[in-house]
Amino acid sequence: MNFVDQIASLTGANTQEIVFVQRILLAAFLAAIIGWQRLRNGSVAGYRTHAIIAVAATAFTSVSVDRFPADTGRVIQGILTGVGFLGSGIIWKAGEVVRGVTTAAGIWAVTAIGIIIGVGEYFMGLSIFAITFCILSLPAGHR
Repeated sequence: MNFVDQIASLTGANTQEIVFVQRILLAAFLAAIIGWQRLRNGSVAGYRTHAIIAVAATAFTSVSVDRFPADTGRVIQGILTGVGFLGSGIIWKAGEVVRGVTTAAGIWAVTAIGIIIGVGEYFMGLSIFAITFCILSLPAGHR
């Protein structure tokens, strides 16, 4: 009996529900780490914001893949449209200074992580997380 089956037998949940929760927890954890990094650098969006965005993207994608596979592409398009709107609200200009672009890009990245984990591509999601975290850890250019 594998881990998912053991958890399912202990909780009474079915295997699909356990996998759903695993996907959401992994995406939330990875996105929270990216959000923590952004918060540490003075961003307006921290670990809670990044984690919530990843949870929502993972949930919508996972439900779509499992329940409405023919419409998964449309669901992903809707997620990206909503996150694009959210990201555009984070970017602002004061005089000659533009702020929030990296945070908006980070939100796009955690959305991608959520979507990719939501379709069950864990290694790809972990890879995007690692690459994004490394990029965000580089020194900033100009401010």
